[in-house]
Amino acid sequence: MIDSLVVAHGGMEAWNAVREMTFRGTDEWTGLPAKVLNPWPVDRAAGENRFRVHDGLGRIAIVTDDGTLTYGMGRTGPWALLRGEPSPRPQDENAARYVVAWHSFLAGIPFRFKESGAVAHYLGRAHRKYKNSLQEFDEVLVTYPPEGEVWPDDWFIVRMDANTHEMRTLTYVTSARSQRLFETTCEFSDYVTVEGMKIPTTRTCFVSSPIEASLHTWKMADLRFNQISPDDMFERKGAGLTAGAVLDSAAAVAGALVDSAKSAAGEAIDSLGAKAGQAAGAVKDAAKDAAKAVAPAGK
Repeated sequence: MIDSLVVAHGGMEAWNAVREMTFRGTDEWTGLPAKVLNPWPVDRAAGENRFRVHDGLGRIAIVTDDGTLTYGMGRTGPWALLRGEPSPRPQDENAARYVVAWHSFLAGIPFRFKESGAVAHYLGRAHRKYKNSLQEFDEVLVTYPPEGEVWPDDWFIVRMDANTHEMRTLTYVTSARSQRLFETTCEFSDYVTVEGMKIPTTRTCFVSSPIEASLHTWKMADLRFNQISPDDMFERKGAGLTAGAVLDSAAAVAGALVDSAKSAAGEAIDSLGAKAGQAAGAVKDAAKDAAKAVAPAGK
């Protein structure tokens, strides 16, 4: 099923040819759950996003009341710049580790479900809400190896159109933000085709368990592939008045000026937490049993 999903969005060959992904992002958070789940220091994070999608590198610049804040992940680890200089706030560098990795991952789905040892389990067909309409979807549970570095403690349920196999919604838990207490569901829309890949540019997300509430809308604009940035833009440094700082500031300000209408999240889908939790647990138990079976004696 994941193979057909990826093919419907352009195929792995096209995705593997992407080195860098760039777009102007606007992520607007609302409602009480945002107080817990919003990873940004502002309710509306707008600015330039740049990701080396296969290298784990990235940078995101947003406008804040204190100036342009840039989160980065380089080969030496996470970093944060405030107004072009190393941020004096420890929480900014801590946030960079999560926000860059998470948004790079989300920007690359569904292709991410064929990477990093992802394991898929078909759950069957079910009728779920999409844009306030009940539709039939194929549902697939995706988990990652417990010994890996890509969200090993989380699970993802991707739903695809039963006829076209295009991605429509995704339900997931994120232990990095809420210790898996909340399920989030995102609806994908406003698809664009860039270099043969069909990419959703609007992700409307809401909490679907244990409560039902709107959460955030993440929009992409000016999506581009392989407009390669200098390598040092992804590394820790004081940018001062370098080109990187100028680009960050200009892009973040431009993003902040883009109007993005708030969308209603629609009716929440039925929770699949128990079903996904059981399946994910079985996958992890099987992986552990397999590891014990092949371990050398005495280990």
